[in-house]
Amino acid sequence: MEQITISRSHYDTLVESVEEILKVLNRVDYDCDDLDPKNVCHTAPYAVGYTQSVVRQLLLNLNTIKEINQ
Repeated sequence: MEQITISRSHYDTLVESVEEILKVLNRVDYDCDDLDPKNVCHTAPYAVGYTQSVVRQLLLNLNTIKEINQ
């Protein structure tokens, strides 16, 4: 298997993105009033949408790193 090399800053950015996803997912409160706008960040739909967005960006970043290493 071919190795891929990334800079420390790229690595740190990838890790920070995953950590942020975990924070958002851990904030989900299934008992909160999801109709109250102040609770939007605590709802499952928000967490799913946020996670999908960040994972798409992570995949783009990983594919870019892969292309650079070819």
